[in-house]
Amino acid sequence: MERSQARTVTTRRGLKRKLEEDFRDERIEGEPDRKVPAVVELQDDRPDLVARVREQVRILESKFSSAQPDRLLAKQAAHGLALTAKEEELVDIVVDCGAVPALVKHLQAPPPATDGRKSPIPYEHEVEKYCAYALGFIAIKPEYQQLVVDAGALPHLVDLLKRHKWGSDSPAPDAVIRRACDTIAHLAHENSNIKNLVRIEGGIPPLVQLLNFFDTKVQIAAAGALRTLAFKNDENKNQIVVECNALPTLVLMLRSEDPVMSFEAVGVIGNLVHSSPHIKKLVLLAGALQPIIGLLSSECTESQREAALLLGQFAAADTDCKAHIAQRGALKPLIEMLKSPDAQVQEMSAFTLGRLAQDIHNQAGIAHNGGIMPLIKLLDSKNISLQHNAAFCLYGLADNEDNTATIIKFGGVQKFQDGVFVAQQTKECVAKSLKRLEEKICGQVLNHLLYMMRVADKATRRRVALALAHLCNPSDSESIFISNKGLELLLGLLKSLQYKEKHDGSLALYKLATKVTSLARMDAAPPSPSPQVYLGEQYVNNPTLSDITFLVEGKRFYAHRICLRASSDAFRAMFDGGYRERDAKDIVIPNIRWEAFELMMRFMYTGSVDVTLDIAQDLLRAADQYLLEGLKRLCEHAIAQDICVENLSLMFELSEAFNAMSLQQACILFLLEQFEELVEKPWYPTLVDPNGHGYSSSRPPAAQLLLLNPHSLSSLPEQQSETTAILHLSLRHGFSLIPTSLNPGKNLQFPFHIIGGGRAPSWYENGGANLDGFQERDDDDWCDLDAELYHWTRQLRPVQWYPGHIAKTEKELKNQLKLMDVVIEVRDARIPMSTSHPQMDLWLGNRKRVLVLNREDMISTADRNAWATYFAREGTKVVFSNGKLGMGAMKLGRLARSLAADVNVKRRAKGLLPRAVRAGIVGYPNVGKSSLINRLLKRRMCAAAPRPGVTRELKWVHFGKDLELLDSPGILPMRISDQTAAIKLAICDDIGERSYGVADIAAVLVQMLSKLPSVGVKALNNRYKMDADGHCGKTYVQKLAVHMFNGDSHQAAFRVLSDFRKGRFGWIALERPPR
Repeated sequence: MERSQARTVTTRRGLKRKLEEDFRDERIEGEPDRKVPAVVELQDDRPDLVARVREQVRILESKFSSAQPDRLLAKQAAHGLALTAKEEELVDIVVDCGAVPALVKHLQAPPPATDGRKSPIPYEHEVEKYCAYALGFIAIKPEYQQLVVDAGALPHLVDLLKRHKWGSDSPAPDAVIRRACDTIAHLAHENSNIKNLVRIEGGIPPLVQLLNFFDTKVQIAAAGALRTLAFKNDENKNQIVVECNALPTLVLMLRSEDPVMSFEAVGVIGNLVHSSPHIKKLVLLAGALQPIIGLLSSECTESQREAALLLGQFAAADTDCKAHIAQRGALKPLIEMLKSPDAQVQEMSAFTLGRLAQDIHNQAGIAHNGGIMPLIKLLDSKNISLQHNAAFCLYGLADNEDNTATIIKFGGVQKFQDGVFVAQQTKECVAKSLKRLEEKICGQVLNHLLYMMRVADKATRRRVALALAHLCNPSDSESIFISNKGLELLLGLLKSLQYKEKHDGSLALYKLATKVTSLARMDAAPPSPSPQVYLGEQYVNNPTLSDITFLVEGKRFYAHRICLRASSDAFRAMFDGGYRERDAKDIVIPNIRWEAFELMMRFMYTGSVDVTLDIAQDLLRAADQYLLEGLKRLCEHAIAQDICVENLSLMFELSEAFNAMSLQQACILFLLEQFEELVEKPWYPTLVDPNGHGYSSSRPPAAQLLLLNPHSLSSLPEQQSETTAILHLSLRHGFSLIPTSLNPGKNLQFPFHIIGGGRAPSWYENGGANLDGFQERDDDDWCDLDAELYHWTRQLRPVQWYPGHIAKTEKELKNQLKLMDVVIEVRDARIPMSTSHPQMDLWLGNRKRVLVLNREDMISTADRNAWATYFAREGTKVVFSNGKLGMGAMKLGRLARSLAADVNVKRRAKGLLPRAVRAGIVGYPNVGKSSLINRLLKRRMCAAAPRPGVTRELKWVHFGKDLELLDSPGILPMRISDQTAAIKLAICDDIGERSYGVADIAAVLVQMLSKLPSVGVKALNNRYKMDADGHCGKTYVQKLAVHMFNGDSHQAAFRVLSDFRKGRFGWIALERPPR
């Protein structure tokens, strides 16, 4: 139906265009050039135009005679009306003025002269020609077609078709015949009633006869009329083909060198064949196939389109005809037509190729001639019909396994998946094509694809890997993605700078993971390795035979060592090793809620427990702490059900903090599946690349995605075959594979302490509920504040951070220190004591030293003076600086040179040339070492960012000719024994964020701020418009989360820390000089 509508619209436009072109070619003597019609001038004055048209109509009505003056006036009037009707917007005026009857009247010869003499009629045929012209323009509007016919135009027009028989040598009959043909075509266009009237009036036989006329323009006009009359009219088709035998002449016209004639001929045949199988056979018998194939290479795009459509109709009906069309050379020009800029040519070509592709040999031929790539490109077309024809053709080609690899190679699978398909039938066709391709990927086809994935160019290898991730059989996944390194190709897409490639890689990895059902779901907890030791429900918190008691939040829990030893490696190590808890009767559990502890014990006594979402995270922490893998899996399963876009980053942190591999798997699957929603999140890059600098050649991804079929497990080492499948994409650790089996050599940490005056931290929401509280202290009692901080931090997870690059740097730095003339130690002015490395004095020995207290802008003048006085008494050279603004940087450079001035004095005494002073800059991470160097040099020579761990290697830089500076990564003790200092490092962002819980550190900070004289409760109130008086730190953060962050405690905690680090609470020093 759509093709028919397109054809009729095109036909109407073509007829009107042809009529206008012919009209411009003919001029009346004395008339202006028709390229600048006089009508345009008349439009400026509509009343004058109406009057002129009426005058012309009056002339035609009154001057119907053979007299020469009358014929001249009639000719001029008809020509004027044709000029006016040529403008479509003026046709209504012409009709309203009664022009149609007057024009029809003059389509016939005038009555002979009254004197009885037989003389030639003046302007013979010319008056009729211009009347036919005008009526043709009027008939372009469908609403006036019947009006013209009712005025009696058809019999006169048919008579005009026969004027060539009058025997005149004048070219005038040719012109009037052409005009009659065109007018009939316009009248019959999409009007079945008029088509029948033309046949009844006997108009078809003379039109067929005119196909053999000597004037080619007349032939073309007659073919155009027949084309219109044949469309969707079976009676007219039969008369044209059977009664009038028009096919031989039409086939000859197909071979014409005149592109217009061949176009009209193929148009007539196309309309004759449409929905008429018997005529289709007659056309083929008449020898039309080869010339139609020849028109595929015509310079006329309209001929190409009609020829392609006609071939598609031939191919749809006859199976043998499909092969004949291809054998006679149609494939190559049809494929070239796919690249045409004309969308209709592309559509008809795709339509025909789609029918030809139903033949298995043609499928190979189309691919061999390069048809797959342009068809894939056409899937992006906005033309719904064109898009569907391309998809249907590819569906046919996908049936041949020889084409499978080619379709995948050129990105057909990605187009099928990403394309925007409007029509439902197109969507179904695409889905069937993907199913066909999936069925073909085995045996020889799979081997071909694997070969391409090894030797083809990078883009092709990626496309193959993407397609296989979606379409391969799960049993082949290990061979494809592990043995043949397909996984590396997919992971490479994740580090691409292009959004599309990242999206495709993410989706493919998710699809690949979910192919094995055990990877797509969270498995329940595995059975306990020793179920025979369960004591049963009746012994849970039962003092009967209890030999150990735990104190949790002031409540006692009675337990049995035999059960704990059998169920937990942590308890076994604690009771059997050399720990204090070995002989203790009462043990306090400071960091687990009573509800979580009770459920954990119930699990150890019974082997099962119902884990709800509200307790799952606390229970996961307890299970990880006491190495209860079965309970961990239950908790991970419960938590994984709550993963969403808003909490994904927190879930990642949770899985990482407690080594929850199954939960991390679920997070990664969610991350891959929801790429489009997550990629815009500000924290997304930190999940993919925690260092924020992307992947580089120095940091290759070491990812391995292991997808194992249960039947192949027997070939794996025993440790790997403990699970049916492992998927661990550790995005935050450079995609390293971490086995899920328990490592027997894991270090055990026991956060226990014997009851003996221990206090719960005052910032904890339930802290002090049943225990002694702390005494209130004066605001300026800094020593007591540090002591209280010690108690606050006892329940927290120990803060430790010692990444690999620090260990390497420490060794290199010790060697470089031997070459130093001066060492510049940089500390954080807010915590000078906590940022002092305990081994720094030992490393430096007697070497000259300058102490820099950076970030002086973040402490008060009183604090600055206090520290200056303290270090002066200690005999230490101290410089205060502001790394951001460069304050103190020049002073530091001068001081370094002056301290090392004697270096060159000694060298001159020895007869050596002077050299630059060498100064090494050392200190904790993120205290501003690199920023200080950049300020000294007044340009960015060292990488610097407001987070620890940016600088990762030693780097010498030159400051003029007399000073060389060594920038070094931040160094930390291997183990921070003073956890009070560690908490301060976390608050000031001088230690890696992975080493601590943001919410815990923020709670401690709030508790400290509420006791510092420079801030107090008022500062918190002013900043967050929320009363802090009477709230402990954790409660305040939780209420702040509700107040400002929709209950997101992590965001609230991060905001508190960020505000402090940016100085938004005012001048604050967390330490003062010791007294």
